[in-house]
Amino acid sequence: MQSGKILYTMCENTCIIKMVGKIVYKISPGFDSFLQQIDSIVNIFIVDLIEAEYLDSTNLGLLAKLLSISSLRSGSPPILISPHKNINEIFKNVGFFKLFTIVDSWKNTYTDFKELPQGTYTKENLGEIMLQAHEDLSQLNEENKIQFENVLTFLNKEVKGNTASTF
Repeated sequence: MQSGKILYTMCENTCIIKMVGKIVYKISPGFDSFLQQIDSIVNIFIVDLIEAEYLDSTNLGLLAKLLSISSLRSGSPPILISPHKNINEIFKNVGFFKLFTIVDSWKNTYTDFKELPQGTYTKENLGEIMLQAHEDLSQLNEENKIQFENVLTFLNKEVKGNTASTF
């Protein structure tokens, strides 16, 4: 599966993140690093998924991390723009409709997007990012705790045992 890319632009206190193609775990180190370094004046987040085809659970967990950042900074959830039934079904299954503002379209007037570097990673730090992302996702609600219990058990074993050979 060929991975997609993540683009971003900033305008005053707003960050627009644009996800294109298949957003899978191999590009999550760049997204995670971006979230850790985002300027503290940014408190409005818009995630444009119009050109996205798929998001895996690691990147759903990173969106949960973005929710945390946004809630701390502004008290408001990020806005997710998704017209795709398959992605919206995933959002429904993990409880995003209760936590994020989700709309199916918007008038994007921003054009100055830069691509996030995919980031360099080792098997170990990729495993740690995947583990933390799934923990964040699991903490959103009780259903996610149950749904991702086996994934967390596996990732904990792989990461804590330093046997991250499967990534």
